[in-house]
Amino acid sequence: MQCRVAEQRDDRAAGVLLRWLHVRGHTPTSLAGAVPAAPGWRDSGLPRAAPPDQLGRLLASCDRRTNVGRRDFAILTVLARLGLRAGEVAALNVDDLDWRAGEIESPRPRRCSVMSVFVMVAQMP
Repeated sequence: MQCRVAEQRDDRAAGVLLRWLHVRGHTPTSLAGAVPAAPGWRDSGLPRAAPPDQLGRLLASCDRRTNVGRRDFAILTVLARLGLRAGEVAALNVDDLDWRAGEIESPRPRRCSVMSVFVMVAQMP
């Protein structure tokens, strides 16, 4: 949000400067219209979390008697409880799990995060 506000402020400043240059005769035509507007998409902030009852129904829909159902349940649980993004979950492999310490190491773009699986398991229904 801060970045978008700063971009909009910079766009306005550039437009003001270009209009001023034209009024003062430094440019033959006004170039203010050449400054593109900063994107201002609605609801472009962080996504909202699913309500607990909806999350419960989603997890309950996984058939944990099958391998695919257990996998889906694990993926959805990691997405919901640890706040990982879909791409981060897809990038996980067996080497990222430390079973003895109960931790998942998630490679993130700018930093590496280690999350406790014990916290996730304690929160499970």
